[in-house]
Amino acid sequence: MTGCPVWPIDERAVPPSTVPGEELSKTQPFPTRPPAFDQQGISENDLIDFTPALRAEAREILSHYRYGPLFTPPSLYVEGGTRGSIFVPGINGGALWSGSGADPDTGFLYVPSKTQPVMMTLTPLPVGQQAWPSVAPIAGTPLPYVPNGKIGPPRARR
Repeated sequence: MTGCPVWPIDERAVPPSTVPGEELSKTQPFPTRPPAFDQQGISENDLIDFTPALRAEAREILSHYRYGPLFTPPSLYVEGGTRGSIFVPGINGGALWSGSGADPDTGFLYVPSKTQPVMMTLTPLPVGQQAWPSVAPIAGTPLPYVPNGKIGPPRARR
């Protein structure tokens, strides 16, 4: 054991923070192999497209959030502006090692994966603890909407 990676690791540029005063690493390590087996990041290409109307509604909804490739950082909730960042995989998404299983006959390891987008918003801490923003929902912050519905109880069709 040398501690060296089995495959090369590329340092790639990642999106910067939009939070005032926050500086993040300009790069993050990306393994070159094996290829990712689940979605890494989110773009307009991932939106619903069952009908042109649903696609347009999905684009309008997504426009209120920060989104992008893997390592897109959380953002502040801005009244009348950005409502937070959408991540894929989310904090409960990607590989779920606790449910993996091995087949000794084939030598395969089966790892379940969950493509689950998550929205996070940075919000200020209470007075006296304001040195850093906190990843937490803001009371009254609307959840992200999805076309023809809302996460939670569905809204009426138009």
